[in-house]
Amino acid sequence: MERHFQCKFPVGIPANIEPLEYETLPLFFEDCFRRFSDESALSCGENTLTYRQLDQLSRRFAAFLQQSDYIIKGDRLAIMLPNSWQYVIALIGALRAGLVVVNLNPHFTPREIFHHLSDSQAVGIVTLNKYHELLSGDQKLPEGFFSIYTHEEDRAAITSSHDTKTINNKIGIDFISALSSESPEQYHSQEVHGNDIAFLQYTGGTTGMAKGAMLSHRNLVANVAQAQAMFNPLLRIGEEKIITALPLYHIFALTVNLLFFMSMGAKNLLITDPQNIAGLLRNMEEEKFSAISGVNTLYRILLQNEKFKSIDFSNLRFCVSAGMPLTPEVAQAWLDITKQPIWIGYGLTETSPLVSVQPYTTKEYYPHAGMPAPSTEIRMVDELGKDVPTGEQGELLVKGPQVMLGYWNNPIETAAALKDGWLFTGDIARCDEQGYIHIVGRKKEMILVSGFNVYPAEIEAVVSVHPKVREAAVIGIPDENSGEAVKLFIVKKDDSLTSDEIKEHCRRLLTGYKNPKWVVFIDSLPKSAVGKVLRNKLREDLQ
Repeated sequence: MERHFQCKFPVGIPANIEPLEYETLPLFFEDCFRRFSDESALSCGENTLTYRQLDQLSRRFAAFLQQSDYIIKGDRLAIMLPNSWQYVIALIGALRAGLVVVNLNPHFTPREIFHHLSDSQAVGIVTLNKYHELLSGDQKLPEGFFSIYTHEEDRAAITSSHDTKTINNKIGIDFISALSSESPEQYHSQEVHGNDIAFLQYTGGTTGMAKGAMLSHRNLVANVAQAQAMFNPLLRIGEEKIITALPLYHIFALTVNLLFFMSMGAKNLLITDPQNIAGLLRNMEEEKFSAISGVNTLYRILLQNEKFKSIDFSNLRFCVSAGMPLTPEVAQAWLDITKQPIWIGYGLTETSPLVSVQPYTTKEYYPHAGMPAPSTEIRMVDELGKDVPTGEQGELLVKGPQVMLGYWNNPIETAAALKDGWLFTGDIARCDEQGYIHIVGRKKEMILVSGFNVYPAEIEAVVSVHPKVREAAVIGIPDENSGEAVKLFIVKKDDSLTSDEIKEHCRRLLTGYKNPKWVVFIDSLPKSAVGKVLRNKLREDLQ
């Protein structure tokens, strides 16, 4: 495949992944179940499921869906659950039944829940029992819409009788009852093709109403193959144990933690409540984990806990970060304690998500997002769509088998994002002589100061190296003299820090027009479920 920016892969990493071993996720799952049947697949709380048990339970759920009177192939099924064995069973069962999964954040507001259900035209939802009254109310859901409820305390014993009830023309079903109502033998393989939609994966929606990225079976299978190509030389089949504290309803953990590590026959240590740091650390202690994915926020919280420093990291060989910048302070502290670097990756919901990642041969912190995954082309273009020279900044374009089909029922946004097979990411980046991608910032977050482009990520990176700063975020605000000005929000590490001290630090390291005009100290930054700073929230609440 042609590469507009050349990079040299380490020994053992191929330039391309084609042809794929299989085209659909049901075939992928069946291969995993066959190869690793007696290995541990999931651990959640006190429960552990083997791949054989996961196969049987997901078959039961798929059979239940296939036997129902209100579902046909291609229908959308929403899943709104935290990390749990119920989530994984429902996900695999739905895909095996030929349905399209719509992942929802359990922390969504009612407005957000009903927007996603309405926009996706979902026919049903799998969620927690505590949402029963909300979903049984007078909201405008289609007649026959069904809800499958599970309790947070449910265990893997399949004992309940089938329990179905109708409330306001909406059908409510108990999850355990659904699993026990059909036998695995009643499941029949559904004809699914590589270009069929597997997920409607909604973008974060921090700048407006969320859009559903249509991710095909082939998109996800290809992205797993790309991750395998990048890290197979490092990992050990059937021996890996990965900490999954990031939510599986987010594309990062879904692809990397669940699908990629399933392909390795790994044991997935599901963390239902990542805010329970004591429980998370207990899992790390008891399991001697070998892999973890995270964002800067999660790694920083762990590093601040004294108990973390006493954990045995002798098996640890895979740490990856994406979704937000990894600060040098966090990266170095993690390396000092665990002796394992955190590899930085870059991706988007629209790319399933992996676009690039630092290779497994990286031994220390580097502030770049690695090299494009195999079979991935990238370009950086200027405002006129022309390629920029190596080393210069431009909008990052991506082409590859992991790129989405488009946005669900949104031809205008699809046409703006996909042109001639290239995905216009909206991210500003540059590529160095070695082929490594450096993310500069978001095009839409760009601040225009007296005609000069200013990217928040650059200023945040400079401010974050100050020893008295814990976290920083930047937004642009209207200014009568310069059009826009830089407003900087800081969470202090040291209470003695002053705005004058920060401004002097910035003057030494940044060009004049990039310096913050306003410095605001706050207790914490507003963030999404995966740790991304919500700049719109800063604009709304803190100006």
